[in-house]
Amino acid sequence: MKKKKLTFPLVYIPNDIKVTKDHALLYPEKPKKPKVPKKPEPELKSERGEWLDTPIGCLGLLILLGFVCLFIGRWREGIGYIAIGISLYSLIFIYAIISNRKDDKRNKKMLKAYEQQLNLYKKYEIEYNKNLENYNKKVALLEDSEFRKELADRKLRQALFKCPKPVHIQEQYKQGVSENKFHQKLKDIFGNKILKNHSIADVPVNYMPDFVYYDKESGLCIDIEIDEPYEGHSNQPIHCIGEDTIRNEYFLSKNWLVIRFAEEQVITNPLGCINWIIYFINYCLDSEIKGYKAEKLEKVNCWTKEEAELMAFKLYRNNYIPILEIEDIFRKKVIKNDNSKEEEDDLPF
Repeated sequence: MKKKKLTFPLVYIPNDIKVTKDHALLYPEKPKKPKVPKKPEPELKSERGEWLDTPIGCLGLLILLGFVCLFIGRWREGIGYIAIGISLYSLIFIYAIISNRKDDKRNKKMLKAYEQQLNLYKKYEIEYNKNLENYNKKVALLEDSEFRKELADRKLRQALFKCPKPVHIQEQYKQGVSENKFHQKLKDIFGNKILKNHSIADVPVNYMPDFVYYDKESGLCIDIEIDEPYEGHSNQPIHCIGEDTIRNEYFLSKNWLVIRFAEEQVITNPLGCINWIIYFINYCLDSEIKGYKAEKLEKVNCWTKEEAELMAFKLYRNNYIPILEIEDIFRKKVIKNDNSKEEEDDLPF
């Protein structure tokens, strides 16, 4: 089976928030009704005579034969047959009595076990009825729309409460023209909820988000990233499949969402990218951002290292970056506060 190709935008949602949205309202497990024990049926075969029918019939014939012999004058043979028949019948009768006693003892034992199981069942039945009553109450609550919303909101608040607030990072990153334009689009829609040069306190330097969406009221934080296939000044592949996994997991562990767009998407369709951000804000907060017309965003395939090298060789980024802005890619720098140290780099990641 062919593996499905990864495409931008890539969206990563923390488990705490995902569980809250997708599984918070799972119904409780219905209690299982205890099984009624079956009353045992007595097995008294010796009393019923089922297994004695054949031998008793044979003995009856033997005794009858003895009487016939007596009738015709053959006394010795007749008495012999009768004596043998009566003796064997007596032995069988004694054995039947012993068997009946064993049957009776076994039946009493089974009956006692049944009574114990029945008492245990009655105890379980009382417990089951209580659990069933509680289950029905919980189900009735979950079917109440107001309660469902209240429960989901409460669990979401608990999840977002764990989110560390973004703080200003002193080390500033100079961003390219495409990022600046996208930043302006973000500000037009989200206002002061969009932050630059902000991240989690003590975050590793290479974990600086391109942009942060931060809603103070709810505590929702989103790391918004712009991924390019290669660096402008060195043509080195970056953001290849799997390279940002640890970085993504770091923010997810802090209950931050991560949304990654391809640079091509941000430049050619910034409003389409913003629509994705709005969709997941609404998903998390059950809100509705008004005054914005959604636009469809075409997907862009993620790239492997080999694919990124080929894209660099073909100068693929020049296909979508305006000609007057191409040179700006090669002038990207990281500027320290004292302006004494600079490091050439492409779009921050």
